[in-house]
Amino acid sequence: MVAAAHVRNLIVIAIGYMVGGAAYAKLPAPVDGFLPLPLARPAIAFLLPTAAAVTYALLRVISLRDPIRRDDSTVAITYDAILFRIVLFVIGLHAIVLAGLLGATALAASGVPMLLGLVLVGVGNLLPRTRPNVVIGIRRSRTLADPVGWMRMNRVAGYVAVGLGTVLAASAALLAPGPKVRDVVSAAALAGAALLVVCYWSYSRPAVKTAPEPRPALSAKARGDQSNFYNWEVMLQMKVHATSLSEMAAKPESIRWLALACIAAAMISGLLLGLWELARPIFGHAGYTFASAPPVQLWSYGILEVLKPAGFLAGLFGLFLVATRRGMLLKIVMGLAVLGGAFSAVVWIMIAATARDDAIHVLNLRIGSDAFSNGALLYLWIAPAALGIAALRAHRISRWKAIWAIIVGLLGSRIFAYFPPGAAMVTEGIIWLVLGYAIYSSRSSA
Repeated sequence: MVAAAHVRNLIVIAIGYMVGGAAYAKLPAPVDGFLPLPLARPAIAFLLPTAAAVTYALLRVISLRDPIRRDDSTVAITYDAILFRIVLFVIGLHAIVLAGLLGATALAASGVPMLLGLVLVGVGNLLPRTRPNVVIGIRRSRTLADPVGWMRMNRVAGYVAVGLGTVLAASAALLAPGPKVRDVVSAAALAGAALLVVCYWSYSRPAVKTAPEPRPALSAKARGDQSNFYNWEVMLQMKVHATSLSEMAAKPESIRWLALACIAAAMISGLLLGLWELARPIFGHAGYTFASAPPVQLWSYGILEVLKPAGFLAGLFGLFLVATRRGMLLKIVMGLAVLGGAFSAVVWIMIAATARDDAIHVLNLRIGSDAFSNGALLYLWIAPAALGIAALRAHRISRWKAIWAIIVGLLGSRIFAYFPPGAAMVTEGIIWLVLGYAIYSSRSSA
C-alpha cells in the first residue's frame, strides 16, 4: 500500500512536468519593459512541479525517519493520503496557472481558491486519523507527548480546516473576486483560529491528580504474580530507555531534513520567486494594488509565500534544537514565530484572492505583504536574531554560524527598504540558504 502511494505521487508529479513541457512553447514571453530573463519561461513551466517534488520528498523522508510516529499501517495510509492531496493541489495549481497564461483567465480567478478550499476539506477530513508525528498536525510538546490530547486537538483542527475550506470553495463558486470574498473568508479564518486557541488552552490544562487508592493485601500467589509484573515493568522501562536512545540517535537525521527544508524554501520562495519578480514585477505601486498582475501570478506568489514560513520555520527549529539550551524564553519566541508564519500565510492567500495589498482589515489597520503588519517579522527577523544570541551563549555551534543567524534577522529587517522587491527577495533567499547550510553542517552537534 505504501509503495502504491509512492508511485501515484510520482505519477502526478510526472504529469505536472509533462503538462509544463507541452505548454512550454505556447507560454507568452516576458512583456516589453520587463527584464528579459532567460529563466522566466522555464520557471513558469516547471517551478510548481519542482516545488511539489521537493515538498513530497522532504515530507516523505522526514516521515520515514520520524522518531515519534509509531509503525502503524493505518496511520501510514492516512499520512500518505494527506501527502497525495498536497501533491495534487500543487499540480492542480500548476495546471490552472498554465491555463490562465494561455487565455483561460476566468478559470484562474475562481479555480485556484476553489482548489485550495477542496484541499483544505480533504486534509481536514484526514487530520483526526493522524497520530503524534513531527510533520503534520498541531505539533506542540503537550500534544506530541499525549496521544489522546493529540487526537482531540487535531480533531478540532480537522473540523476547522473542513469548515474554512467549505467557505473558501463556496465563496469562489458563488461570489465574484473582491471585498466580499475577503470579508467572508477573513471572518471564517479568524473564527477558526479563535476556536483552535481556545481548544488548545482547554486541552492543555493539567489533569487534576487524585490520591492513589490503598493496595489490598496480597496472597502468596498474588505476590509472585506481582513480582513477575515488576519484572515486566523493569523490562518496559528498559525498552522506553532504548527508545529514547534511538530518538537521540535519530535527532541529527531529523535536523538534517529540517535544514534541507529551509534550503528548499530559500531556493523556491526566495531565489526563484525573486527572479520572477524581476522578470515581471508587480510590487512597488501606490493604492494597495498590483501592477497588471494576472490572477495566476498572484496565486503563485501566494502559494510560494505559504511555503516560505513552513521551510524557514523548519530551519529555525533545527537551529533551536542544535544550537541552544532551549530555555523558556526561546520557546515563547518560537511559538510567536509559528503564529506569525501562520498569519502571514493566511494574509498571502487573501492577497491572492482579492488582488490587493490590503487584504485584511483589523481595527482599521491595513494588513498586506508588509512583514511589519502580517506578522512575518516574528519568524523572519526576531526569531533568527534571538536564536543567534542564544547560540552564542550556549557555545554548541561555531561562532560564525551563531553570528550569521543574528545577521539574517538584522539584515532581513532592512533589505526591502534598501533594494527593489525582486532584488530583496533574491537577497533574502541567499541569506536563508546560507543559514540552512549552517544548520545542516551543525547536525552532529545535536
